[in-house]
Amino acid sequence: MADNQSSNLPPLDVLYIHQRKIKNTSLVGGKLEAQICPYSGWAIGQRIKLWIGSADNEREGEYLSPEVSVVEKDKGLKVYFAADLLRKYNHRKISLGYNVNGGKLSSKVILDVDIS
Repeated sequence: MADNQSSNLPPLDVLYIHQRKIKNTSLVGGKLEAQICPYSGWAIGQRIKLWIGSADNEREGEYLSPEVSVVEKDKGLKVYFAADLLRKYNHRKISLGYNVNGGKLSSKVILDVDIS
């Protein structure tokens, strides 16, 4: 379950979506691509763990494995959500986020899912 208190981390920058909706055309190679932009305190070696959950029910969600690590100081980090995972939330609103080094959940992005 996600921590209900958000940190000061910026939300994910989700790529290839239109009108806040994930569609088949949003997926590249069977995945939804997003980017975590560098923020104050961004450092090489920080561990990032992605979050996906129902936008309507905070208890319905999960942190994803494996963690990824920041590898470049001045560049963002590309991350991916598999289509199979997104299909669990098809025709619903989801929230996407992440935490750093096991801390609080970032600001969340709320999107509709409509994929086949």
